[in-house]
Amino acid sequence: MKKAVLWPLSLLAILLIITWSCEEDSDDATCVQFVHPECVSMDFNACTDDKGDYYEYNNEKYYCSDYFTTGDSDPCEGAADQLALDTGCATSASVGNTKSTLSYTNFVINAMIQVRAEAKAAAGCN
Repeated sequence: MKKAVLWPLSLLAILLIITWSCEEDSDDATCVQFVHPECVSMDFNACTDDKGDYYEYNNEKYYCSDYFTTGDSDPCEGAADQLALDTGCATSASVGNTKSTLSYTNFVINAMIQVRAEAKAAAGCN
């Protein structure tokens, strides 16, 4: 009889531990600084917090959700495009060169993917 009572309580305790151990801490943001190897002006932080993923450049936050448009291949594509334009990196180095602009955008999007992975690892929620 004791096993019948303890078994469900043990499972409930394990479930609660797993649930709370992966809960996000609303005060902390995970950020990693990136510098584009070909463009000195592109020095930014890629971050994630309780509001979502964002890029930070010159103390301005570019939340992915604010720049998301339907059809984007990545949720942060719009924010990456805006960051590349605001740094002046994509426009000065690639006037009329779409391939170069895409490489800057891909660099920024890959930075966000890396930050998401690091945030999950830090939270222990792989």
